[in-house]
Amino acid sequence: MKKYKDIGVYDFSDSAPAYSASNYDAYANYMSMQGRAKDEGDPNKYKDYNVLGSGKIKLTVIKEDTKTTSLDIEEYLIPENTLNRQCKDVKAIKAIVIHWTEAPKQDPKVTIDYWSSENRIGSAHFVIGIDGKIYQAIPENEQARHAGNNEGIYKNKATELFGDGINPNVYSLGIEMEPLTSNGDFSPETYSSAVNLASSLCNKYSLNPETSLIRHYDVTGKNCPKYFVNYENEWRLFKENVIKAIGEQ
Repeated sequence: MKKYKDIGVYDFSDSAPAYSASNYDAYANYMSMQGRAKDEGDPNKYKDYNVLGSGKIKLTVIKEDTKTTSLDIEEYLIPENTLNRQCKDVKAIKAIVIHWTEAPKQDPKVTIDYWSSENRIGSAHFVIGIDGKIYQAIPENEQARHAGNNEGIYKNKATELFGDGINPNVYSLGIEMEPLTSNGDFSPETYSSAVNLASSLCNKYSLNPETSLIRHYDVTGKNCPKYFVNYENEWRLFKENVIKAIGEQ
């Protein structure tokens, strides 16, 4: 489910308002309503207008809010238009994918810096440290390179969610958890933040954790996140905790 924030109400006559940075949203919305919009704006990101008469239209311009603001999240973004942040739009959020970084006790900023270095393909939207701190590496409305593969061959669960041969990155958000040890276990702080973040995102995008909260393993068969793959009962418990957290929001 999209969250919106009201950014203004505009009245103007039958003539389109002059283009400017300050009233771009009203201009784009007006052009969309008049059937003349091309690249001016995405009408799916706006709603609510009333014809007032005398050639005037009252617009409530409402723009999509792509941030998850209910949690303490620090932005530490990968630079735009680089290997691991190509600024491609997410088409729709159909799943939240859980990962582990395979690097015990690593600072999340080190993980994100590695992605930014372009030494290899890989990134995620969020990284959670062993102290529970959440960092955002890629905005939610952009694709991260966290769950796809070169072959385009995916497990049944991924095919059911995204379609046959469809790159999961186009329709999902990725959460990386920093482990305590090479066994893949997590600190209580990391675990708790992961539950809170996953529940917040599921709530925000109207996702059912039973079907739409998945592991990287469920997409490609990779042993990721290792702890939740090796201990299926712990993965079940994690999902139950996410469901419980949603009920408390």
